[in-house]
Amino acid sequence: MANTTGTIQNNTNAFAFFYRLVDIVAIKLSLLIAILFYNVSYNQEYFVMFLVGSMAYILVAESLSVYRSWRAGYFKQIIFYTFLSWAIAAVLVLSYLFFTKSSEDFSRVAIAIWFVLSYSFLISWRYAFSIFLAKMRSKGYNTRNIAIIGLTKNGRRLAQQILEHPETGYRLIAIYDDRSSDRIDPNYHEYLGGSIKEGVEKAKNNDFDGVYICLLYTSPSPRD
Repeated sequence: MANTTGTIQNNTNAFAFFYRLVDIVAIKLSLLIAILFYNVSYNQEYFVMFLVGSMAYILVAESLSVYRSWRAGYFKQIIFYTFLSWAIAAVLVLSYLFFTKSSEDFSRVAIAIWFVLSYSFLISWRYAFSIFLAKMRSKGYNTRNIAIIGLTKNGRRLAQQILEHPETGYRLIAIYDDRSSDRIDPNYHEYLGGSIKEGVEKAKNNDFDGVYICLLYTSPSPRD
């Protein structure tokens, strides 16, 4: 893994299949609760509507990268893209009912409750799971060992992000730079692992889960 911008990137989520499965269950459960609450019989028409809604949501969510890694994502972004995905899916469901001229076969109130409950469930389980992951990562589980090559301005910003947010699951274990220690911020001395050449060699040997290259010198500061 390489990066020259000094910011953490989102990667493919190892839990993506699990997330999709839970989303589908949440949407189905919401529909069942909605029709039971409004005393409506569950039939084939509702099942087809569920398929249209859930498949539309999954496809839109994929296009908006809802299932990307949560390590570097902010929860507000997750909420927004989840809302947008379900909103588009809801519009597609309504379009399906309109063009098939089958809207009269459904309870408008039940559909409205389904839309609201689905969004609530989609957000709620994500919030609960994010708390669980944060606690696990703070204890050292499900973490990724990260090295930074080049402690430039971007490199320092990236290192600070990692150190200040352990809940992301990233652990800074080494920084490689060709400058002497007296020209490097003392806050990062304990992470110095050697020269850039040594860092590259260790990266080739897969000693790290991820390596960020920050060699673009963006400031003429003596420390850079």
